Amino acid sequence: MATFKIAAQLYTLRDYCLTKDDLFETLRRLCDMGYDGVELEDTHKAADPAELASFLKKIGFQVCCTRNKYGRTEFDLDGMLREAELYGTPFMGVGTTSCEQTIHAGPDGPLNYGAYMTQLTEKARARGIIPQYDLRSHEFLRDKENGLAFLRSPGTPFPIEKILASTPQDFHFTADSWYVRCASLTVPEVLNLLKGRCDIFRFRDNKITLNELDFYRAQLDPCECGEGVMDFESWLPSLETAGVKWIALGQEFCTKDPFRCMEISLKNVHAMLN
Repeated sequence: MATFKIAAQLYTLRDYCLTKDDLFETLRRLCDMGYDGVELEDTHKAADPAELASFLKKIGFQVCCTRNKYGRTEFDLDGMLREAELYGTPFMGVGTTSCEQTIHAGPDGPLNYGAYMTQLTEKARARGIIPQYDLRSHEFLRDKENGLAFLRSPGTPFPIEKILASTPQDFHFTADSWYVRCASLTVPEVLNLLKGRCDIFRFRDNKITLNELDFYRAQLDPCECGEGVMDFESWLPSLETAGVKWIALGQEFCTKDPFRCMEISLKNVHAMLN
């Protein structure tokens, strides 16, 4: 079995990263917990990137990747590349497309996006950086009778298939267990599609709870990794085959102290890997 590095999704602790001092303390706590690294997101708003890079080096904490919104690629690509270089990570997030850019833009929507990202990838490649697309669920929507559905049956290609075909091999994708479930697909299916182009996989779990508004329906709530219904351990061989290097842990919302949630997730995933 491959040795995966474990990163923390900083978004889980977003409320504890609003100032430079809070950000640095949060990163120190994650490092002390035993995480190998962290996904940095919007940290340039709280701390100067050079100062942050110096702090991370001081405490010996790696950066798994940077995460950026798509819009930033259009006005601050140089800043994004500089940050990735400062943090010593080859992986730079470029956000995700929207339905308006792909599905509702007609057959050429994904192709136009692919052309733009091809230019971006060439610029990143020259600096040793690999762009990382945040894969959601709408990339697996297909047209059917003027409607949209997550269809497994043969039909028009998934938007993700068009994006894969229209971008270079150095344009990679970060997948997320939560969105794979939303798309009604299995993790091995998605990883087989992304083989060789997926460096980071995000683990997010959910539990089934009673829906107080409707007795006959249950709802899915975020929870710590390993505490819900996601079968993470069975995915490990597929992660290895696909070439995944980092597993990033986190959750959208927490029902207890978020730092405690991150501790539980790390403990549970470490147990799966050992």
